[in-house]
Amino acid sequence: MTFLGIAFLLLALAAQFVLPRRFALLPLILGFTWMTRGQLVDLGFVNISITRIIIVSAIFRAWLRGEHLFNGPSHVDKWIYIWALVLLVTTPFHLPDTTVYRLGIIWDYVGVYFLFRLFVIKREDIELVFKILFIAFFPVALSMLYEQHTDDNVFRALGGVPLVSPHRTNGIRACGPFPHPILAGTAGAILVPMAAYFWKSARSWAVLGGLAGLGVVYASGSSGPMLMTAIGLACMVIWPLRGQVRIFQWAGVLLVFLLNLVMNDPVYFLLAKIDVAGGSMGWHRAQLIQSTLAAVSEWWLYGTDYTRHWMPTGIPASDRHTDITNHYIAMAVYGGIGLLIAFIGLLVSVFRGLGLAIQNESVDVKERFLAWTLGSILVAHSFNFLSIVLFDQSIISFLLVVGLAVGLCSKTLPMPDSNIELQKSIGRIGLQ
Repeated sequence: MTFLGIAFLLLALAAQFVLPRRFALLPLILGFTWMTRGQLVDLGFVNISITRIIIVSAIFRAWLRGEHLFNGPSHVDKWIYIWALVLLVTTPFHLPDTTVYRLGIIWDYVGVYFLFRLFVIKREDIELVFKILFIAFFPVALSMLYEQHTDDNVFRALGGVPLVSPHRTNGIRACGPFPHPILAGTAGAILVPMAAYFWKSARSWAVLGGLAGLGVVYASGSSGPMLMTAIGLACMVIWPLRGQVRIFQWAGVLLVFLLNLVMNDPVYFLLAKIDVAGGSMGWHRAQLIQSTLAAVSEWWLYGTDYTRHWMPTGIPASDRHTDITNHYIAMAVYGGIGLLIAFIGLLVSVFRGLGLAIQNESVDVKERFLAWTLGSILVAHSFNFLSIVLFDQSIISFLLVVGLAVGLCSKTLPMPDSNIELQKSIGRIGLQ
């Protein structure tokens, strides 16, 4: 760990124990946006990242202060438990050298999710998180735009990022503090719907967030984050048509069915035709889905440690695997059909809770719009998962949205006395 990393960690730990509850997420957010995966504490048998240390310190702080989940457990919590349990139970069936990595994934998912659940009490807390993200990402956006023009990554001194920024025929793809441009762009893409949320109520915050998010996405030069941004914004635009969501859902299902009828290849080969930024790996992503389905007997029970034969090419980091560029497939590889179902169940549970909140006419329209905003980001993430596997600090860009969504639905939205089912769904036990 460098001197800068040590200084940041000490300041973050000190701040963790003195900040008021509504600012308790600040150290984690800054660790997510400003520190690289190269800043590790070496314990000999394991290296622990700064964000994971902050997670432990935040949990310890909550224990010391008696801070707890405001409205008790929710059904999404149960899906997180199931997901973690499946990943843990399937670990003995994988090679021993993967154990530490798998435990680290559980640490990230469970820790980050529950911290955002723990420290989010009301709508204003979520808006504060949005604003902190805008401020934290703005210098990252500037640094990545600088990197894109000079190939000089200011975060390179911290380690954990490429020594030379990835290049394509149309230019440099900036990474910033992330190990890959796509991961950086994905993290930046979540800011754009957040900025749209403030467009009417706080224009200056909307501009700041929009510039930060779009700057990161543009500098990453990656098709996936660009499409993720477009999907998120498209969802925000149809807010006035929120009463017709069911129609949009069935129209999407019908479109997929019709395309599957008229296309020579399966519908997922549409991924092969998508190339927004130039040089996209669309064919690889489509063929990976086909290869995964063909090899279902190899992974369905508890996952697999060998996927190299699924595709023509491998990856430098491992001679056992091909390049897994799909988060859903990664779940299958890690823990079989059980882990994949648990992950999809987690997403469905969050969407269901947000849908109930949006439909509740007795709730203030601003809080319903906030629920729509979080849902828009999750929709964008769900599509983006077809082209990327989030890991290290980048997974926080997904888990923070899940935690905020559960916090909004289970803690802040008043329920009408006449709607008992809705009270059970959101007010008493949180998300269904």
